[in-house]
Amino acid sequence: MIPALFLNGNYNHSYARSYNNDLYLNEDFGTLALTLNIPIFTKSQYARIKKAKLDYQSSENDLNKMRLELNSQAKELENNLPLLNNSIKLYKQSIEDKKELLKIAKTAYLSQRMTVEDYLKYEDDLVLEESKLYKTQAKKWQTLMQLAVIYGNDIEQIVK
Repeated sequence: MIPALFLNGNYNHSYARSYNNDLYLNEDFGTLALTLNIPIFTKSQYARIKKAKLDYQSSENDLNKMRLELNSQAKELENNLPLLNNSIKLYKQSIEDKKELLKIAKTAYLSQRMTVEDYLKYEDDLVLEESKLYKTQAKKWQTLMQLAVIYGNDIEQIVK
């Protein structure tokens, strides 16, 4: 909506013979126009342009905000992966230890040096540790899937 300057030109050549007096006409016409267009009464267009610019800036800010959120979420998930892997390793070791304790408890129970309640506590501890392992493995897969969605990776390839 800025002023515009236009230059227009036309040229016409006319040649004719009169039918009633045998005179010949030969005329040349030329016009040249310089036009200055100043948009004074287009206030509504200025308002629409300003609104469109504000909408664009708002969308750009929303995009940047979403980009920052996704980057921080991705970094957090990436930082959690080693912790989850370490937890899985520790839970597996703990399960092996609980199985050994359960074997010892079973021997003590069979030789009647332990009550049923005490023996069941060892079994309960083993099952509880296994459930923690499965929960952590599920959380690891959940983290991997969230990272795949954030980075736009193919989830089927990750699962395979």
